Amino acid sequence: MIITKVLGPERYCRVRYQGSFVNTTQYFGSSLQQYMPSGSQAQVEVQRLGDQIVQMQATTVEQITQLKVEAALREAEVQRKYEELQLQLKVDVAAREVEAVAREADVQRKYEELQLQLKADAATREAEAAAREVEQRKKYDKLQQQL
Repeated sequence: MIITKVLGPERYCRVRYQGSFVNTTQYFGSSLQQYMPSGSQAQVEVQRLGDQIVQMQATTVEQITQLKVEAALREAEVQRKYEELQLQLKVDVAAREVEAVAREADVQRKYEELQLQLKADAATREAEAAAREVEQRKKYDKLQQQL
């Protein structure tokens, strides 16, 4: 203790913190002998203090047990919340994967529609070109006959 380091060890018949020349008789006004308990009183006091120590130990053990139970309950709650969040995360990931597959399918469908449209447009142009060619041949043949 710091006080013991500063003031040194206790000395018989001296009162700490009152100066180096103040003894118990001067401070308390009489000798400490009158305050000393008898042997049986000392035994009773020792027994009382022993019982108090046992009670304090029992209380401490009970408090430690209660704290352990509370800690276990908190840990279980944290674990439950962790597992709940993990499950929610898995659900969110699965939902995003479904959305991605749906978007990919939609893009593929639009691509195929555009391909069909392009083929249809190309076929229409070819048919129009063939019809123009037939029309021009007819005109050419007609001009050939006129000559």
